[in-house]
Amino acid sequence: MVHTVSIKEERSFRRAYKKGVYSAGKRFSVFAVPNRNRECNRLGIVVSKKAGNSVQRNRIRRLVRENYRLSEMQLKTGYDIVISAREAKRKATTVKNKIKAVSIPDFNEVKKELSYHFHSLDLYLNEDADEERDE
Repeated sequence: MVHTVSIKEERSFRRAYKKGVYSAGKRFSVFAVPNRNRECNRLGIVVSKKAGNSVQRNRIRRLVRENYRLSEMQLKTGYDIVISAREAKRKATTVKNKIKAVSIPDFNEVKKELSYHFHSLDLYLNEDADEERDE
């Protein structure tokens, strides 16, 4: 990611939650707040244990990070962006197996929802992103 740095401090996450604008959807909530550094964005990805086991949570993180990377050049700079995965829907549970099957979104579902959130938060640079979102 060229113009993006990771958010690692808890206070930055709290600042985005308290002072930022947000958009909530079926699978993700996206918070955005202007940061002090106008040259780059800062990205934080939050996936709670309710979203599944560690393998499933990391898969969701990788999907979000890759979708963000692909749309990064179309986004405005100077924002702290926190993407929080909401609780996943359970497909099935068994009595013997404590691991619960979780429906993990595919790449295109993540792309479509993040594009919607970025558009609703007015994070795109220009209107060309609207055409891409509709495709």
